[in-house]
Amino acid sequence: MCKRKGYSMALVFIILFMGFFMIHLSCGNSASPYSSMDNRDYAKALGISAITCSYSDFISQKDCESEKHYHADNGAECIIVICDNVDYLFVQELTNTNEQGNVDYYLREVVIRNPYYRFGKYKIGVGSKREEIAKAYRKNAECYETEKLGSGYIDGCWLYVRFMYDENDCVSQMSISQE
Repeated sequence: MCKRKGYSMALVFIILFMGFFMIHLSCGNSASPYSSMDNRDYAKALGISAITCSYSDFISQKDCESEKHYHADNGAECIIVICDNVDYLFVQELTNTNEQGNVDYYLREVVIRNPYYRFGKYKIGVGSKREEIAKAYRKNAECYETEKLGSGYIDGCWLYVRFMYDENDCVSQMSISQE
């Protein structure tokens, strides 16, 4: 009798665990119901194939003004591509190669200073007021603040969307990264 009760309790525990796990998967990585954005929506608004696209895919889609190659503090090779006052940061991925067998670079961060780009049903972007940002992302988890990128929220499938504000509490810079 005790053995059967033990198996029943274990089964109930497993079912509860699976239920919580399924809820986490369906809610934790989905777009905010208020910003209604997922990773594809952010990419589409920027005119690129994916938030994590490769450098070779990116340059076939965009005609950009300039690019700068440099080594990050950790030694990784990086490329910053500037298009329409938007910086696209690509980092070399030593474990991935492109179709020609060469090491490729992948998009890790986008920094937007152009008011043309707008996101979600509230049309959030450079020039938006702090209250509008708070309203659009009110159901999202907040992400940690960084000195160069500001504070923000987690949206889409674990995208960190951060905002810097000017003296009038309007967005002066917006960044999107997958960390």
